Amino acid sequence: MMVDGYKESIKYLAENRIDEVVYNSDEEHAVVVLSELIKNADDYVHIVCKNMDPTVTGKPEYLDAVKSFLRKKDSKELKILLTDYDNSFKESDIFNVLKNFPEKVLIKSLGNKFMITSDGSPINWTVADNRAFRLEKDIEKYIAFGNFNDKNLARKFNIYFERFFNNDRCTLISL
Repeated sequence: MMVDGYKESIKYLAENRIDEVVYNSDEEHAVVVLSELIKNADDYVHIVCKNMDPTVTGKPEYLDAVKSFLRKKDSKELKILLTDYDNSFKESDIFNVLKNFPEKVLIKSLGNKFMITSDGSPINWTVADNRAFRLEKDIEKYIAFGNFNDKNLARKFNIYFERFFNNDRCTLISL
């Protein structure tokens, strides 16, 4: 599928909160899906990832989506759990955006080299508003699936997120 057609389809599904599984299999598609998921969130966004991969999070489309969400009057929080934190994160474009919203952003590390896995492989996920999610099953190739209105799965991903995020092993990353 051409990227422009993919973008339009994803934008339509996200804005209309349609319960349909979407797939992505490369970095460009990851940027599209994550940007729409974040931009269309109302209340919260929760992210589990290695270290906020700048290949995705450094793209203007992604950065603009994060800013748009955090500037919303009613948005409450963006929480990030890093599973392989290193100091390069604090030099990234996404960190420079996040540090401008200390009242809404909370970042923790779950220890270096700790991996949350599925079938032995590390996974990343993003969940928003107990309805939308994206689960990345191959973090090297950006192979993922998601949905903009699957309340059942999104709720489950959020429960897992909260369990990990509130774990005593987590360390707060200062903005």
